[in-house]
Amino acid sequence: MTIASEWTEANYVLLRLGPGGRDRFALPAGDVEELAGASRLQKFPHTTKQVDGVIVRRKRVVAVRDVSTLLTGRALAFHRFYLIVRRRYGSAVELEAIPVSGDCELLSGVIPIPRAEEAPEYFSAMIDLAGEQVPLLDLEKLAAAGSAADTPAADSVRRPA
Repeated sequence: MTIASEWTEANYVLLRLGPGGRDRFALPAGDVEELAGASRLQKFPHTTKQVDGVIVRRKRVVAVRDVSTLLTGRALAFHRFYLIVRRRYGSAVELEAIPVSGDCELLSGVIPIPRAEEAPEYFSAMIDLAGEQVPLLDLEKLAAAGSAADTPAADSVRRPA
């Protein structure tokens, strides 16, 4: 369990998934490159279920990874933006795009609180926003959980109700 004193005041980006953006999650602001308007998604044959395709952003090919099914239990039917995030692969850093259904907000000076023991591993902590507990996501653990969810026997990884 993480001790509360390990957490310090930091900046986070609040992202919205689901109808009307009602499901909210947070990411460390340092992991976010930019918020981009929805652009043309290029689809191609592949076997990774979480990757929807790619977009071209600032002359770079960026994989689009839809995490809404893993986080909310349902696919994102409509998205307005892509949240472009930095993912670490060993020593390399690559960009990935996460489709989001609503505006994203910068949260400044927030101190996270430890996550509940029964919360999924990809929730590194929780952020209290006016009484609502918003999960702080760990992108590396989220990607690992998504890869595990690509296997037929992994239906147990879902956001707690």
